[in-house]
Amino acid sequence: MLASGAACATGDAAPPASPEAACARLAATRTDLLGRPWETARGRLAPPARGRLRVLRPGEAATMEFDPRRLNVHLDRDGRVIRLSCG
Repeated sequence: MLASGAACATGDAAPPASPEAACARLAATRTDLLGRPWETARGRLAPPARGRLRVLRPGEAATMEFDPRRLNVHLDRDGRVIRLSCG
């Protein structure tokens, strides 16, 4: 009985991704949003798991603290998504 319990504890299931990894994966894979107006893209983008979402527009003030779980959506002057990054 002990052996089967140990097998369950060390099964093949992948460990859950860290919030930091979830943000990085989201920023790297959602290139389909680049060039889209934010008003269109916002309905297709959710914050990373246990993270936050921040929209950065040109000329707006932004805090400088680094949060690896936060997805930053960078917009151009026309309100189109030009970059996704974490921090």
